[in-house]
Amino acid sequence: MAKIPVIDISAFVETGDGNDAACREIADALHAYGCLVVKDPRVDDADNETFLDMMERYFEQSDGATDARPHLHYQVGVTPAGVEQARNQCDVMKDLQDGALSECPPVPDAKWRFFWRVGPRPETSKFEELNAPAVVPDAFSDEWRPTMDAWGEKLVATAETVAEMAALGFGLEQDAFRKRMKAAPHLLAPTGSSLAELAKVPANAPPLKKPRKATEPVGPGTILAGFHYDLNFLSVHGKSRFPGLTVWTRDGRKTAPVIPPGHLLLQAGKQFEYLTGGHVLSGYHEVVAHEKCAAAARAAAADVVDLTAADSGENASPAKRRRARPLATYDDDADAPAPAPWRRENTPPKGLLKDESTPRPRMRVAFADDPGAEPRKSADALAAPDARRKAAQRRILGARMDRAIWDAFRSHDFEPIEALLSHGADAAYVRSEGGGETALMAAAYHGRDDLCRALLGAGASPAHTDHKGNSAASLARTKGNATLAALLEGVQIRARSRPGTPEEPAAAPPSATGGAADRKHT
Repeated sequence: MAKIPVIDISAFVETGDGNDAACREIADALHAYGCLVVKDPRVDDADNETFLDMMERYFEQSDGATDARPHLHYQVGVTPAGVEQARNQCDVMKDLQDGALSECPPVPDAKWRFFWRVGPRPETSKFEELNAPAVVPDAFSDEWRPTMDAWGEKLVATAETVAEMAALGFGLEQDAFRKRMKAAPHLLAPTGSSLAELAKVPANAPPLKKPRKATEPVGPGTILAGFHYDLNFLSVHGKSRFPGLTVWTRDGRKTAPVIPPGHLLLQAGKQFEYLTGGHVLSGYHEVVAHEKCAAAARAAAADVVDLTAADSGENASPAKRRRARPLATYDDDADAPAPAPWRRENTPPKGLLKDESTPRPRMRVAFADDPGAEPRKSADALAAPDARRKAAQRRILGARMDRAIWDAFRSHDFEPIEALLSHGADAAYVRSEGGGETALMAAAYHGRDDLCRALLGAGASPAHTDHKGNSAASLARTKGNATLAALLEGVQIRARSRPGTPEEPAAAPPSATGGAADRKHT
């Protein structure tokens, strides 16, 4: 099984000095795996235990309705079991090297959840549900806010540090990511499920034969959180008490993460994928009540049985008092890191993320005022004055070009390609995720002679062929555009007769970013 990278960020936290090696390790881990485990000196296990103790007591007594806000789509307060349901990812799941256990199509999750906002709110917002007033349970009025804020603020601090180090590792300005997190709707999002009935199941009992109904208790094989990715920028997972989390590496291999004391697991969300043009991919994971989870539940239940009259009260150890209450598994899993990446929406999945397993509290870190933001087409945040930053910019523009070429073939939408060209993307870029296609081939296939001229003028090669032997000219001819095919073949002939000189279009190319009036479609 793959091992998620573990990186010590103590030096950066304590001195603020950007260690190039550590920053590159974080950037490389996010690119290669979509997640990483970090050691942060600010992470105090005592705070985590206090937080988990309170959440166990809360889920034990909640009716799932008093603190719920369904009119706000449950974006604050409690969400009872049977409400959240993962999006249908069956196409992704069937192509994984290691299969997922989640049902296909997905069924409602067996977990409960509580959403708590952490950090300042924006003064104005178009997203009411994302910045609604906090819900404080009446029975916890004295301890709720300080406990939630104390732990949540530490998770946000770690996320901000990792965001800064990742930016430096990618060759960007240190605040390239962090400045977009200001006044965002950061969520502390613990989840819980009663494991009391699971603790009664004999060891190695067979898993459920059919999907669990919402009214049934958690049993062997129950899907607590279905196979999914997160929409936010970063998810931060703290150490939990029961195993259950499975994540996938980018190559489609699954693993069960484990979070050591004083460490946190961070996983990239969809916003990270959008902002980096797919250089970092959002991760997939699921949480299942498997045999290891059941074993932990049985062990906890045994501690309860061992309590005597003398040690069952205030003199009992915190662990025994905790386990005497109904058992719960927190956040999409337990005791470990949880991330997984992958999937460009329109390309066949090729992989996911890294190693670990067990439940824990999770923090969702988003961008200011819009956790579901659309991909940014502008590359102005990537401008870099030195060679290293320019190299990073080229990599990111290339990743965006990869997706833009695919989309152009499928949907006849060339605006992303034109925007990327205006920001310096390579007109001769060849898709690495597909079959060797280029922007020129997409433009020729759809009869965009104006864009073909622009691409040729910017250095695109008409001689290039994809993995199937198709050239831009042959694709144009396939679609019945003999005139454009002849133009592309003529440029090819002139290029061969004058080696070392760039291809020249038959006429001066129009601006690659021109409006509708500049373009003619054939």
